[in-house]
Amino acid sequence: MDEWQGAVAGAAIRHRIEKSENGVTSVIVCYDFPANDLLTRETFALAGERITASSQASVADSCDGY
Repeated sequence: MDEWQGAVAGAAIRHRIEKSENGVTSVIVCYDFPANDLLTRETFALAGERITASSQASVADSCDGY
């Protein structure tokens, strides 16, 4: 976690739920770093209140479409 705190220093992370059904939730996430930004789609499988699987895919090299 220490590495993560250093990596995101000065960054803003924005997100919105794209869809959620049958225990799977897809989220669009903008990682807005001081020098660049990145738009991703993150998908989570849930069982109750626990994440049982996750994946992340790059959508764009900027958050312009966010």
